[in-house]
Amino acid sequence: MKFENCKEYCSLKNNKENIRKLMKEFDCEASGKSNLIRPLVTDENGRFDEKKAEKLITELVEDMDRYGYRYKMWLGHITAENALPEDKNVFIGFFPIRIPDG
Repeated sequence: MKFENCKEYCSLKNNKENIRKLMKEFDCEASGKSNLIRPLVTDENGRFDEKKAEKLITELVEDMDRYGYRYKMWLGHITAENALPEDKNVFIGFFPIRIPDG
């Protein structure tokens, strides 16, 4: 491709960079990468709050249960009383959560 002048080339280059930036922003919004988890697990002073973290994990497990049941990934509900082993300390899920430093 031959360009008549630098202005035309620079314009195309800027458009390409803008499109990449918008695609990255869209990906972050669509995937949830732009949502910070820190406010959900910290108190008003910014310190880790165990009760809030436990509430979040419970909500995530319930959402995972509804999703899995809806799309027939398993039968029944994993949050039902008889679905879990007697030892309730068994961890039944893995939630990859990235908490940025700072």
